[in-house]
Amino acid sequence: MPLLDVAKWHGHDLRHFFASALIASGLDVEVVRARLHHASVKTTLDTYAHLMPDRDNASRRAVDAVFADRLAESLRTVGDRSRQRSRSEARQF
Repeated sequence: MPLLDVAKWHGHDLRHFFASALIASGLDVEVVRARLHHASVKTTLDTYAHLMPDRDNASRRAVDAVFADRLAESLRTVGDRSRQRSRSEARQF
């Protein structure tokens, strides 16, 4: 069915198009559930999970960012302590 031939679309075609557009826009599954008036997120996921973007890479990037931030903070803290010690030792001489 050609996309632009909307006159031949049935109610469920429009509903699926609407759901697909919401998902492609990056909306949360709970928002999609509410807009479709599904009783539970399970219904939404059972029907549209194949359209949901792969979150594996996004979750990996999020974890990497957290560890990178923590590592950078640790290195700053260690560097600050090292500089303080050097100043303290220099004053003793």
